[in-house]
Amino acid sequence: MNLTELLMELDKLKRTHRFSTMPPEVRDSSADHSWKLAFMTVSIAGEYNLNIDVGHAMKLALVHDIPEYITGEIDSYLVHTGKVTKDSKAVIEKEAVKYLRREGGKTGSMIYDLFLEFEEQETRVAKYVNALDKIEALTHLAVVAEKHNDDWNYTITYADKAVSQFPELKPLLRDVKVKLREASEKSGFVWKSGYDENP
Repeated sequence: MNLTELLMELDKLKRTHRFSTMPPEVRDSSADHSWKLAFMTVSIAGEYNLNIDVGHAMKLALVHDIPEYITGEIDSYLVHTGKVTKDSKAVIEKEAVKYLRREGGKTGSMIYDLFLEFEEQETRVAKYVNALDKIEALTHLAVVAEKHNDDWNYTITYADKAVSQFPELKPLLRDVKVKLREASEKSGFVWKSGYDENP
């Protein structure tokens, strides 16, 4: 496909919804999430004076969920509950980016390379974007907490491991958890003291 056809195909990401167990009215799209994540890569680097290649971080943020327009969003809660394995999710998504590399010309190859960098988590910038990816999900859940019916214990610790790989973001996660605590307690959840600890 040529670039115009690829851009038209990628439009499907706007209609690929996240959070499979949430009611439709509070589910954002993969494109919504990717835009906000890209914005966060820039704003957080500036606010925290981080030594990060922001342009490259934005690229990773914008492409990290592109396979979902083909595969649908296989969210972490499905993996957490054993409905999908982590390995099968990785295989499905990699096949999708292989298709883009094969059919999408230079842009498809760029998407493939960036997606692999994000998935492999070997570069500092990939670790940065991955940690923010998890934190972004928590900010969304804090906003729609009254509709959140999943395991709050899992949700609250969702970003901890990723942030431990990029510890400069611990203060941000702590601030987000304050908001998440307020939101979850309004929903009747009992917050445990250990949840406030930095990963």
